Amino acid sequence: MPDENNRDFLGNEFLLWLWHYLENESDTLKLADDSEVALMISRSLPWNVRAGSSAAKSFSTDGPAKLPEAHRAIQAGKLPRKMGLTLVRH
Repeated sequence: MPDENNRDFLGNEFLLWLWHYLENESDTLKLADDSEVALMISRSLPWNVRAGSSAAKSFSTDGPAKLPEAHRAIQAGKLPRKMGLTLVRH
């Protein structure tokens, strides 16, 4: 039974939203001081995977979000646990 006091899933949902935003809306975000920051998912993309599963628990490459396996993981209901990000402020 899920712990009703545990809000750990919120970070996973945020990372999934961020990934969606970067791929479908824009790869830049406007900051409060009117500057912008460009974001790129990089290096590693670990997943929430059930114990004992044979599925990959992490993708490590220069662009893990572009891998077909990463998209299949989302389609299978897996959520990103952490995300490597490269940030460049303009």
